[in-house]
Amino acid sequence: MKSIDEVRSIERLRRSQRGVFSLQDLRTTFDEPHDAALHRRLNRLLDAGVLRRFGSGFYVTESFDLGVLSQRIAPESAVSFETVLAQELVIGPRPANSVSCVRSGRSATFSAQGASVVFHHLAPDLRFGETSKDGVRRTDAEKAMLDVLAFHLRGRRALFDLHGDVNLERLDRKRLVKYLARYSNPKFVAFARQVLRLP
Repeated sequence: MKSIDEVRSIERLRRSQRGVFSLQDLRTTFDEPHDAALHRRLNRLLDAGVLRRFGSGFYVTESFDLGVLSQRIAPESAVSFETVLAQELVIGPRPANSVSCVRSGRSATFSAQGASVVFHHLAPDLRFGETSKDGVRRTDAEKAMLDVLAFHLRGRRALFDLHGDVNLERLDRKRLVKYLARYSNPKFVAFARQVLRLP
């Protein structure tokens, strides 16, 4: 009987949580203060396939929002790179089982359940062009494109052809010029202007 109640609790919260739960979320949901009892309940849900473990301290349902998971792992991060560019139709579709983000902290990759959350370190003074929507912080398409180009020069090769796969008409040229003025590396600025066909 208790297992059925646990499953119902997860199902009831799945939509509002977008399929992502921290250990503390589950402790609160089950009103379970004792670690051993909480882990017994979680093991039942894991064995039944209702929840799956993702990294340390996070659990996901079968379908879950990778953007939300990225924010739960690193609340100061922002989704960027090809993830945003594909969503904004600047490039073609990208694999749905991966999300790429920037953050001020160190670079790291978290992988489990066939999905990956990738964080790339970005200096705080280059964190701009970001907004939050539905609990997920993300860059705009112009900043995502500049992030791709900056990391391409650092050795992280773009996952698409920079010269043939980018729909430049989907990018705001005035915003790109404004953003480029914030970069102090002349090599990067020249490279970005050439790829983006800016004056």
